[in-house]
Amino acid sequence: MKTEDCSIQLLGLKNGSHQFFYDLDDAFFSSFDNPDILSGAVNAVVNIEKSPIQYDFSVSLNGELVTVCDRCLDPLTVPIENHEEFILRFGAETNLDDEDLITLSEDESVFNIAERLFEMAVVALPLVKTHPDGKCNPEMTAILESHSTQNNNTETSGDPRWDALRKISTNNSKN
Repeated sequence: MKTEDCSIQLLGLKNGSHQFFYDLDDAFFSSFDNPDILSGAVNAVVNIEKSPIQYDFSVSLNGELVTVCDRCLDPLTVPIENHEEFILRFGAETNLDDEDLITLSEDESVFNIAERLFEMAVVALPLVKTHPDGKCNPEMTAILESHSTQNNNTETSGDPRWDALRKISTNNSKN
């Protein structure tokens, strides 16, 4: 799906409920410059309740995204689900900065929801993206464990300067 396919002709809508369906695929996600999402298959449902003064949007996403595992850097498939509501109105100037109220210039008649759908998908990703235990790339896991072991050995042996201070403290406590 191309981002241009996510344009909604607002002025042609009659008052009442309207529903739009979008299948967000690899072509859709690759059109945005974001390294977090490698590919995806997400269904988007956009419900619009049009009244004489505004458009009430209710948007739901459901599907899977392929991202990079934070631990082993291999591809990781993550299920996502997100829901968002916002209002769109016409005004003197376009304002897309407010996440709850979008204002389009009165001379605009089309709203492209592609960027909003992409942002919703990115926000739906978990903060920590890792494979379940034991499912990460074994080569990378071995490298990580070897570095972890080196750090632990350094911490247990201690800094020799501190050892000298501990001896002084031990001698003082005996007196």
